[in-house]
Formats: sequence, structure tokens, C-alpha cells
Amino acid sequence: MTRRKTAKDFDPQNADMEVIAQDVARTMNPNLEQIRGPSNDAGDDGLFRDTKTGRLLTVESKFVRQQNNISKGAVVNLDEAGARNGEMYGAESDGLLVTTSGDTGRGAKQAVRQAASEGRKIEIVGFTQLQNIARNPETDPDLAQRIEAALKKKARRVTSQNGDVLNGSRVITPTPRSLVAATSGQTLL
Repeated sequence: MTRRKTAKDFDPQNADMEVIAQDVARTMNPNLEQIRGPSNDAGDDGLFRDTKTGRLLTVESKFVRQQNNISKGAVVNLDEAGARNGEMYGAESDGLLVTTSGDTGRGAKQAVRQAASEGRKIEIVGFTQLQNIARNPETDPDLAQRIEAALKKKARRVTSQNGDVLNGSRVITPTPRSLVAATSGQTLL
């Protein structure tokens, strides 16, 4: 007999991202009612029902580096979890993948199109969209702060020719040349 999984069984590094993903879902659609939180058995990070349409929304989070692409497997797993939830709760299910990744791989894009052709909508909220949500003045300040912290952990490290870190976790006093490039949005070659 296996013991039932509890909140302690979830990966602590991803725990914040799971909560962020649920809060992002609520921010994007205020009509969502939470059915349950993260589930190892169902393989997702939360399940919601839209009170107006009755459709389910399966939420998944991926906490990866900004330069990593979201894989096809992540989208397929979300689609399969949504299908299981739809069968279990007797409703159509869509998917929301919230990730710190900066790009979607070709396979992931194909999986999203495949799900759409079968009548299931999968939306991917990546690094840039999370930045926009955090910077939106209408976003809850607590959520904005947690998003910014998660993005900072996984942000691409950009360095200048002389080795100054322009973003990332290390704080290094930049030279005037790199400071100008950092504030103007230019990249140093």
C-alpha cells in the first residue's frame, strides 16, 4: 500500500512557481473557481472551473532558465493531464502552462496546434508575458513581487566584454560603458 502524497512531497523549488501559476490563472480570468491545488496523481499544479462557461482549466508550471525552450513533453503532459481532468469532472478542459522559459520549442508549438485541432486550447505564458503581468499596475503587488523574484532566479545572465554582469543574481558595480549599455537596452559585443 502506498501512502497518499501530501504537500511535503512537492518539489520545494517549484512550490513558489506552482502558486504563482495559480495566481496568474486567476489574474488572467477572474471567473475561475479553484477545484483543487497541485496533484502528483493527476500530474498538474492546479485545476480550476470557469464559473461562466463551465470549462475546466488545468494549470502547470515549469521553473526553468530563461534561455531554455519549453519542450514538447511539457505541453503533451499538460494536454494529457487536462484530458484526465476532463474525464474525471465531466467537462471540457483547457490548459495553461506558466513558465520562466523565454521561448517555446518547435515541438511544443506543434503540440499546442495539435491540441487546438482536437478542440483543446493550451496557452503558454512565458518569461516576457510574466514580466508584463508583474509590471501591470493592476496586478496584485504581492504577486508582482513573487513573479519578479522567480524571473530574477532564472533570468539569462548577460555580461559585457569586460565581464560585468548586467543582470542576474551577482551584483557587480558596472563600468560606465556597461552602465550606458544596460540603461539604453543595447547589447555589448
